[in-house]
Amino acid sequence: MRILLARLADEDGESRIVLPTRTILRRSCGCFGGEVLVASDANEGSATASFAAEIDGRREIVKAELARAAQGSFDSIAGWQGILIDAFAAQLATGGSRFTKTLRTVLRALAESGADLASVHDVITVMRSQMLRAVGQDRAAAARAEGIWQEARIIASEALERRQAHRRAESERLHDALIQMSRALGTLSTVGELEAVLGAHLRELGVRFFCVSLYRDRSDADGTSVPLVIHDPELAPGRHDLGDAFPSGQLLPAWALDVDPSRQLVVLSLHHAGEQLGLLTLSFDQRPCFSYETIAEMLSAALHKLRLELLLTKGPAPRGASPALLVELQLGSPFPRRRARVDDNASTPLQT
Repeated sequence: MRILLARLADEDGESRIVLPTRTILRRSCGCFGGEVLVASDANEGSATASFAAEIDGRREIVKAELARAAQGSFDSIAGWQGILIDAFAAQLATGGSRFTKTLRTVLRALAESGADLASVHDVITVMRSQMLRAVGQDRAAAARAEGIWQEARIIASEALERRQAHRRAESERLHDALIQMSRALGTLSTVGELEAVLGAHLRELGVRFFCVSLYRDRSDADGTSVPLVIHDPELAPGRHDLGDAFPSGQLLPAWALDVDPSRQLVVLSLHHAGEQLGLLTLSFDQRPCFSYETIAEMLSAALHKLRLELLLTKGPAPRGASPALLVELQLGSPFPRRRARVDDNASTPLQT
């Protein structure tokens, strides 16, 4: 820029400027293996004492910045900021691979816990910026630090690739399980078969708690609903009856809500051809939202088919009969007091 301005002003200026350069060998270009960080200066002494002092003075600031970059995705590992800071300082001072090994361990633990790794590169960027501030003018330490960060980027990218591969495999498994459940629901002819299918297939999908309830009179919060099938592993078999109706706005029978008020639930509408049938309540376990919606759609179709089977076998139902009343006609009144209970060691649900 200075040369250009001088030429525009018809002044004589420097025609050639030589800048100092240094070589950085990176694994990404295939120049060296993962065990080597920087070829030229990886062993040129340790970091200065001022670096350690600077880190100690800025530790809380660095930890706060790292926590902000992670956006809560690293919280499953207590004290992770301090773990990474200490490991980096040790590797910068003495060489070796303490930080890179620690980073691999942290990312592996996060992946196993199901944490989102999308912010890992943001964490590395923030940590690099904070560590270089502490390095200051120590050019040899800065060069070693850059080598460490290059290796850290590669480790993070590998972890993200493994995570994506795992998600693809999980998505394929979920897809296959939903297909099997759809086929089983398509063959139903009784409520007892519905209980068996839901107990077996929802357990395979990782759903620990579920409740299917049908509207008795009106399909809004002011109406009442009747539980059709409930599975709750927290309850002993035979402890509760299901026959009593409950306010639809309550979503679940009162006794089911009292078992574990803290658990997370997904509530979906059951409907077919514009008609509201009831509610499906499932335990939430971080699965993709489309899987819950697909289950509700398949169950709605199965309930509609079950109603048609009833009309064929029992004759015309009362005009305007609710879904719950139609099922009661099949099973007898009052509404059957049954609950599906799945034994972890059995392949089919038990009924009590």
